[in-house]
Amino acid sequence: MKSNSLLSPDLTKASVLQAWNRWKLRDTMKSSIGKGKFAMAEYEEVRRFTIPIDNEYFLLASTEIDTELSMIYDILKLFHDYAP
Repeated sequence: MKSNSLLSPDLTKASVLQAWNRWKLRDTMKSSIGKGKFAMAEYEEVRRFTIPIDNEYFLLASTEIDTELSMIYDILKLFHDYAP
């Protein structure tokens, strides 16, 4: 499957920075609601997932709208031995 970016390189950088800032904001609530496992945003063209790897890194993945949501658990299992 061919991958075509919908964002310019500059918009991609801005998007990653925004995702990082949103994740850090979510992280401030972990003492009250627990550590975040992932976040998802759905747009008209794509779904975007933010998955923390550790305190310094996260995975930002974009999928087509019709991709099965269960695939997120496969990704989480790769990184965290996650079981829903």
